[in-house]
Amino acid sequence: MFAVQHSVDPAYVYTLVYPHALLFQPTSPEAVSPRVWVYALLLVEAASPGVVLGTVARLAAHRPKASQATPRKRIPTAGLVILGALLAALGVVVVLRLQQGFLTADSALAAIRFLLRFAVLPIVLYLAFTRLTRRQALSG
Repeated sequence: MFAVQHSVDPAYVYTLVYPHALLFQPTSPEAVSPRVWVYALLLVEAASPGVVLGTVARLAAHRPKASQATPRKRIPTAGLVILGALLAALGVVVVLRLQQGFLTADSALAAIRFLLRFAVLPIVLYLAFTRLTRRQALSG
């Protein structure tokens, strides 16, 4: 439970607690109010429950296509949606950190190095090893 809570806490803080410009707008030093688009989204969801999540689910659903003349490997739509959501969340965090003054050139370079070393490199190595073992299995 701790791992799940620890991974969800930053999203909770950025979207619900901290009065930043994405979801809330400060009206006074003591109060914040939701942005207009948040009210519109809540109104649409209240008028027809499940519209927002249903739309996201339909966009992410994998529908098998009719057989084509030349079969190609296609990237699943759900994977692209998840990648887009993760990149959007990363972009929001970067913009907020820039606005707050916490992001400098040195810290951005350190973050890029960290992502390349611990997020991208294991994926590249895994793909290289699986392709190498697949070639060896086919040839041997």
